[in-house]
Amino acid sequence: MNDDTRFTLKQIISLANHEFLAVRQWSWSFYKNNVGRIKSDRSHALGILDAKWDDSREFAFHFFQTEFTDEDWDTDCLVGIADSVRSDVESFGKNLIMKFFKKSRA
Repeated sequence: MNDDTRFTLKQIISLANHEFLAVRQWSWSFYKNNVGRIKSDRSHALGILDAKWDDSREFAFHFFQTEFTDEDWDTDCLVGIADSVRSDVESFGKNLIMKFFKKSRA
């Protein structure tokens, strides 16, 4: 039985920070298998971008680029990503703004 609803997004994100690769990979699978949940709670789900492991952040970059469309972003989320203290996340956020930001959202 695979009941992914028993975990909060905060718990899933903490697993993306785990020292064991297999645990981090499980958290990535959670994201891939629960796209609707990730989209509906994107403000919390974006927390994976702050993972301490490069591979978890790389997964997150790819996930948000491929699974999210224009309709899934809002200005606050885009600006929040670009405002990251991590330079790779900041660059990712700037790229998203260039791709998805629309004047009508201002």
